[in-house]
Amino acid sequence: MARKTKEDAEKTRLGIMDAALTLFDMKGYSQTTLGDIATEAGVSRGAIYWHFKGKDDILSQCCDWIKGTIDDQRFKITDEEPPSWETVLRALRTYLELLETNTQYAKLYRVLKYKVEYTDEIQSLVAAQKLETEEGVANVSQVFSDLAGAGEFKAGLDPRLCGISLVAFTWGIVEMWILDKSIMSLTKDGYPLLEMHVNTMKRSTE
Repeated sequence: MARKTKEDAEKTRLGIMDAALTLFDMKGYSQTTLGDIATEAGVSRGAIYWHFKGKDDILSQCCDWIKGTIDDQRFKITDEEPPSWETVLRALRTYLELLETNTQYAKLYRVLKYKVEYTDEIQSLVAAQKLETEEGVANVSQVFSDLAGAGEFKAGLDPRLCGISLVAFTWGIVEMWILDKSIMSLTKDGYPLLEMHVNTMKRSTE
């Protein structure tokens, strides 16, 4: 019985986050109340406070939930040693595939980018996003530095700057897709664009 209760509690928690994310996307973070979330989720306000400290905590846990799901499933650029260009491209492809099939991520991206005011109450979320960006750039730059050391990088290019450019280019493609999915498919169109970008960094074999 205890196990069932634990499973039900987790189902309720996820349902609250799902409802909150939908409302944040529709109405904006500041315009969404805990009462709105309770109604959308079909629970009482007390149930919300049982699982969350407040609205800012709901948004923070939404980030952990959705990004954690993607990170747990995707192949990462640092997953293989030594790194290769195939490693880089595989990581990019799996990332795009997961984003294209995870509708919750698109909602979260829109909320964080366009539907939330970065007030003092969610500064910890801003700090977490900043750290995530720094770590992503550092990981890609390190892989590119290793490739340069192995003689696989085009002469004259700075691995760190190339790492920044790949992260920025990837984000640009993802943002364009999230704002208007009719423009392109992430996997059919976005991936070839990233592949072309990566190919400009490879050492010529001719």
